[in-house]
Amino acid sequence: MERISSRDYGYEKLVLIRLYSFIFASYYEGAFCVSVNRGYLEKLVADVRASVDVILRITSKPYKLMSEVERYAVRYHLIVIAEAVRAMVFHFVRRVFRVDVESFSQALQVLRERGFIGDRECEELIKFVGIEEFVGA
Repeated sequence: MERISSRDYGYEKLVLIRLYSFIFASYYEGAFCVSVNRGYLEKLVADVRASVDVILRITSKPYKLMSEVERYAVRYHLIVIAEAVRAMVFHFVRRVFRVDVESFSQALQVLRERGFIGDRECEELIKFVGIEEFVGA
């Protein structure tokens, strides 16, 4: 019986996104809480957490047993995660660092230049958010 591997749905990337959502959520609780919309970020973090949980639940069964609806649900939730991460990064860069950027990669560059993320994380986030085009958004 074929089981879906955690790598098939980018489990490492999902964990990375979940980790960064927590970092964003905790980072703004410090000196930056005046400049960010806490409720907005909390909603985005909740969206990421919920989507990761759904994806992990669905992909815990063998691939052949997944219905077409479940496969589309995984695609949908990957898009939800990508959009939430994109929104968090833009909000954070614009509100905390007061830099107006036009693209997601530019926003990540700001975070990388300020030492908030490393090169590998930056590249992984660009790839992950690019999955939106791949899965048909």
